[in-house]
Amino acid sequence: MRVSSADAALLGTVFQIADPSRLRNLRTCIPASSVVEIDKVEGAYEVLAGRAERHRWIRCCECGTDRNHKHGFVLRFADGTRATVGRDCARDEHSLDFEGYLAAFKDRRNRARRLRQLAAAVAIAPETARHLRALRDDPAVLAALRIGRNLETRLPDLFRRLAASPDGVIHGPATVRDLVQEGLRDERLDRKL
Repeated sequence: MRVSSADAALLGTVFQIADPSRLRNLRTCIPASSVVEIDKVEGAYEVLAGRAERHRWIRCCECGTDRNHKHGFVLRFADGTRATVGRDCARDEHSLDFEGYLAAFKDRRNRARRLRQLAAAVAIAPETARHLRALRDDPAVLAALRIGRNLETRLPDLFRRLAASPDGVIHGPATVRDLVQEGLRDERLDRKL
């Protein structure tokens, strides 16, 4: 599978950053947009630590609070520096417009995921084709197809209902005999007689 250079770069991108506090060129605050402009949202982070391990939480450069966030984003600025922003601060408290940057980040991440899925599908395509050819000639599959054709010819209503059922089960009311009540009824009739 051939991909463009932009797609190849996407495939090499790490979108989920395990520990953003270890990134190089990390700022302590977000500068005014007149000083340096945001280039993009570089990645997302999620620290899997509860309140007992709050020391592992990340400092938010927007609100300036240490150990305040478990979920957030890493912003990359035009000068190559980075900043961490908590998800809530990015949404609620910022004076900058992150929505466009977040949408572009999510688009890049989704495209990379689809490219990886496509590459995996292309890699196994020959094996999949061999398997499908083998299934086409399998005696059990041929017998099942023959049974299906017979069912369609001899019992078309049942065949249509089965074909319309997503799980192969026909749902509907069914009469169930109540043997206890039938026994009681028979006893009453015997007493009357």
